[in-house]
Amino acid sequence: MCFRENKEIRSQQARTSVETAKDVQNDKSLKSKAEKERRLREKHSNNTKIFIDERKTAAMRQDKKREKLRKQHEDQMKDLSKYVQNVNKKSFLIMLLILTVLFTFFSPWKCTRTRRSSTNWQLNRSASCELKRPCLKFLPTS
Repeated sequence: MCFRENKEIRSQQARTSVETAKDVQNDKSLKSKAEKERRLREKHSNNTKIFIDERKTAAMRQDKKREKLRKQHEDQMKDLSKYVQNVNKKSFLIMLLILTVLFTFFSPWKCTRTRRSSTNWQLNRSASCELKRPCLKFLPTS
């Protein structure tokens, strides 16, 4: 039960108990003190049953709210995990693309360049090439 709701229920119970006691004391049909005490016990018993029902109802409402929030949280977690998976896939593909580009342009193989035209450069790679440090010769200069 919510704290505010619980506090309201308790204050309502206190007001009801005070009103019941005043009604019993002001009842002229009750002659003796024993009759008044018996009537007061009966009313307090009835009020207690009502209070218990109110608390059960409030607890059920709170459980429904909690269940609704739990379900909403689960749905949000599913959406978030799907989003993270998509982001991971995209970032993996971007990383793969970057590595492919880097490997293509900064290959560790020995390179020889041949100039066919002023704008077209060709990279010669053969199986007999030796491993050397990265070569940037094949990149045209402006």
